[in-house]
Amino acid sequence: DATNEHVRRSSSSYDDAVAGIVSTRPGFLAGENREGDYPIALAGRVPTKVSSENGSIAVGDPLTTSTRAGYAMKATKAGPIVGYALEPYNGEADDQIIVYVNVSYWGGDETTPLPGTDNQASQILVSSSSPDTFTSLDMNGTIYMHANDIVDVRRIAGISDRWVIEEDGTIKTASVVKTVIESYQGEKIETVAVTAKDALVTLVGTAELQNGVAVIDLETEDTTFNDVTSTIAPVRVLVTPNGPVSLYVSEKSNDGFTVQQVGGADSGITFDWMITAYRKDMEPEEYLHPEEVPAEEPVVEEPIVDATTQTEEPVVEEPVVEEPAPEPTPTTEETVVEVPVVEEVIVEEPAPPVSPDATLTDSSLPADDGTPAEPEPVATEPDPSPSQTEV
Repeated sequence: DATNEHVRRSSSSYDDAVAGIVSTRPGFLAGENREGDYPIALAGRVPTKVSSENGSIAVGDPLTTSTRAGYAMKATKAGPIVGYALEPYNGEADDQIIVYVNVSYWGGDETTPLPGTDNQASQILVSSSSPDTFTSLDMNGTIYMHANDIVDVRRIAGISDRWVIEEDGTIKTASVVKTVIESYQGEKIETVAVTAKDALVTLVGTAELQNGVAVIDLETEDTTFNDVTSTIAPVRVLVTPNGPVSLYVSEKSNDGFTVQQVGGADSGITFDWMITAYRKDMEPEEYLHPEEVPAEEPVVEEPIVDATTQTEEPVVEEPVVEEPAPEPTPTTEETVVEVPVVEEVIVEEPAPPVSPDATLTDSSLPADDGTPAEPEPVATEPDPSPSQTEV
């Protein structure tokens, strides 16, 4: 009744006035909830009474109104439908099945599943006449799988790609990844996953020093660790002694590492260790493509020819042309005039005569009056010539 906003049970097949299905447990109720009113499901999935008037119903079959009031039946020709069957019905069990409400017009084509699939979604909107026309399913309600699987999914994304599960299984989120752990008291505790820029695999353990040395074999600690970690990228090892000793890592590789004590050889002291390695096939770029060293050009050795087998080529002697010797240039002899050497004659001057009146006295002797006499100054002249001889 359109004037009073009322509905009635359908009582004819392919009823053009079909509006929906009465909902027994509506998840969202619009309008007033008054006594005697019935909520009508316009979308979603609801239990629906069906009949086998047009034959057995299979999952995915379109449903329309039947001649039995309030019951739906399988649609076999073009016309209005109320939705699609989510459960099969052959008339033997309960006459109520779950129906996906989708009031629309059905073109009458037989529905068939996509090649290689047998799920309900592939049977809903794909027709045998144009199986390639259906490329998406636009839903405005909740999809209930009833503990069934969703298979062959390429990618799932949230609103505005806030979270994404990629085709290769990579999970991306703009928030955090949480793990829910049940405590000893039965409580659900949320923990946040630790994130890193690189894909790392970590292994921890405890070892004991023997004479100041401990060798950790990862194959013994965990047989799968070096099977999933990189063999081209370095590993990192941290050790924490449980006693008053100093330790260092002397050797390390993808197979294990060696820990030694600094300045000691104690035994029985334990230490905790942690090794971190890059995940296989997820190494950083610098380890995947290290700087390539240019290859040296191959040295091409020339073949050595045996001198005994080498064929000697005949030596052709060129004729020697003798040129006439140049005539000697006449030379003019110079006359040498000898100049006589005149030797310089040294003339010795005679010494001045000595006066007989002059008396030689010794200035060092005392005078007659007993007083020593002062020495008289003697005048001297420089030698006029070094070659003169005193007389």
